[in-house]
Amino acid sequence: MTVQGRQRLRARGLLHIPSDISSAAFFMVAASIVPGSDLVIKNIGVNPTRTGIIDILTRMGADIKLENQREQAGEPVADIRVRYRKLRGVQIGGT
Repeated sequence: MTVQGRQRLRARGLLHIPSDISSAAFFMVAASIVPGSDLVIKNIGVNPTRTGIIDILTRMGADIKLENQREQAGEPVADIRVRYRKLRGVQIGGT
């Protein structure tokens, strides 16, 4: 996209920017391993190029659900629910 000079700026409607999943990763892991945990982290960007933490935790047996899936600012967003479940080790390879 390019912007031509000398144009008049116009306000747009309210724009919601989703939270970054990397900021939620620690809490997702913690809720997965602490018995009795039931955590909902709201408004997290779940672009498939950024959800490696969900993919790995799910492979380990984590109880993770994407709720209230929607689009904000052109990006997929969801509330992430994480409940405690005993995890198992998995092998993680490079790409």
